[in-house]
Amino acid sequence: MSQIILGTAGHIDHGKTALIKALTGVDLDRLKEEKERGITIELGFASLSLSSDQRIGIVDVPGHERFVKRMVAGAGGIDIVMLIVAADDGVMPQTREHFAVCQLLGIKHGLIVITKKDLVEPEWLDLVKDDIKQLIKGTFLDGAPIIPVSSITREGITHVVSAIEQIVPNVGEKASDGIPFLPVDRIFTMKGFGTVATGTLISGTIRLGETLEVLPAGLQAKVRGLQVHNSAVEASLAGQRTAINLKGFEKGFIKRGDVLSLPDLLEPAHRFDVRLELLPDAPAPLKHGEEVRLHLFTSQTLARIISYENNVLEPGGSYFVQLRFAEPLVSIPGARFVIRNIDASRTIGGGIILSPHPPKHRRKDPNTRIWFQMLEDKKLEDILATLARNAGINGITRKDLLRQVNAPAGEIEKTWKDLKKKKMVVEINPDSHQAIHCETLIAYENRLETILKEYHRQNPLKTGMLLEEAKNRLGIKQSNKFYDCLIQAMEKKGSIKTRDDAIHHAGHQISLTPGQTKLKTDIESALSSMGLTPPTLRELTDQFSVSPSEIKTILKLSVQERSVVRVKEELWFAREHIALLAQKVIEYLKENKELTPGDFKKITGISRKYSIPLLEYFDREKITVRVGDKRLLRESKSLG
Repeated sequence: MSQIILGTAGHIDHGKTALIKALTGVDLDRLKEEKERGITIELGFASLSLSSDQRIGIVDVPGHERFVKRMVAGAGGIDIVMLIVAADDGVMPQTREHFAVCQLLGIKHGLIVITKKDLVEPEWLDLVKDDIKQLIKGTFLDGAPIIPVSSITREGITHVVSAIEQIVPNVGEKASDGIPFLPVDRIFTMKGFGTVATGTLISGTIRLGETLEVLPAGLQAKVRGLQVHNSAVEASLAGQRTAINLKGFEKGFIKRGDVLSLPDLLEPAHRFDVRLELLPDAPAPLKHGEEVRLHLFTSQTLARIISYENNVLEPGGSYFVQLRFAEPLVSIPGARFVIRNIDASRTIGGGIILSPHPPKHRRKDPNTRIWFQMLEDKKLEDILATLARNAGINGITRKDLLRQVNAPAGEIEKTWKDLKKKKMVVEINPDSHQAIHCETLIAYENRLETILKEYHRQNPLKTGMLLEEAKNRLGIKQSNKFYDCLIQAMEKKGSIKTRDDAIHHAGHQISLTPGQTKLKTDIESALSSMGLTPPTLRELTDQFSVSPSEIKTILKLSVQERSVVRVKEELWFAREHIALLAQKVIEYLKENKELTPGDFKKITGISRKYSIPLLEYFDREKITVRVGDKRLLRESKSLG
């Protein structure tokens, strides 16, 4: 099934809808008001079967100047434009405006049909052709077929079909592997089925049974039914007119201008970076900060122009600008848009969205211009590297790249892999493929080294800083993945070392003063000489006439050197005595199966002041397990 949309364009009452009826047999003026007034007010949709067994979608747009916004909504997804000019009128104002919109939307294929041929003489028809050739000179329609027809007599209709069939093979394929993006242009309720939303699927694929997100509101609904050209399908592909039956979803929750996509792929934004082109016949220059009416697919809103080049944007010029709006909009990179003046009376320009999720830029910063140019030139490696750099420690995922970069998914994937091979980006989360720029990692490596060196300078007797404290000092409390990556990278380089829950600079060595060296020796001797009844922390403080903090610092150093064991805050033992006692306990339990506090006292000959803390220590070290008042030997036993 074809993924091509053909759309009409032209002045009111030039026979667009009648021509579609002659081509397809379908009357697209379905509203009572349209029948009564004889003009198209709403978008109309049909399909045309070609001799090649292809079936293309058709969008018929209103021609009245009051309904240009609906014309833009319909033209947003078309591949081939059929510019229609009535023979008895010739080129008219909406002919020119519709044609300008088609150029602004980047349409590349089309044909011209002169309707109502039966109402004029051949000489007049030749004059109309000359006017049309002047209009299309130097544009994408220059050299396109110009076919006179009569929708009443059907003269020329077969020539129109033949011309369309010749154009169709030149239309490029759509990105069905991209992010699903369907701007909603019509909503209605079907009895027994519920809400149906229709639109042209701009990119990606939508499948039956999938859950879709309605943006910008963020509501979700399941695809209950799916149709393309009035036929039920399992999947709709990019470029196809699509009708979606949304399960359990009220009509009031979705409106024209909303976008349907898969959940969590797209995010609404309050600004877009764009290349803006002003029409040569725009009535006046635009000023920096001025408001315009933005038309993007089926949505419209007021947008403020933020210029990064000139304060005054002249008609016929092309500029890098940022569009800012009060209400969030959803787009994909590379989407085309149109702008009209504030009272929506005239089309003044349009362009292409370079980034639908840009940061705010500084107007005088030369990097701003570099960024815009990079986006426009599609320097993919530079763009991805810049996005990763700007993301900082939060990193960026491949999903983020897809919704921000105007390139096929396959090209983005390949370039991203190349950047990882070059180590320009570093993956910190394999599950989401979240990655950071190497410069971000290097900057934090330098910061952590500085923090550790200063810590060691202030705490020369401490082996290192707690990992959690170092993380807090870096200011990255919530960034666990990044912190893990940072520590692993620095350990691999050999710039830091970790042990248990502490970290220290690789070059750090504890250097004791002669007095501290003597104190450490004396404390360890005191603990060793007293066996299983060592002096408490307070007794050590009194014995050596130094502060409790200095005693604790020395004791912690001895623990790190594995000569002392901390059993509880006030009790520290020589490791040799703990090791011997542990062996006795293991041997006793192997023989007797259980150990009571009384048994433990017989083995050691020590009071409850020491025995209870020691029993609890062996429980913590997983040598024993407490059951009631008894201890049993654990299956796995070791001394930490």
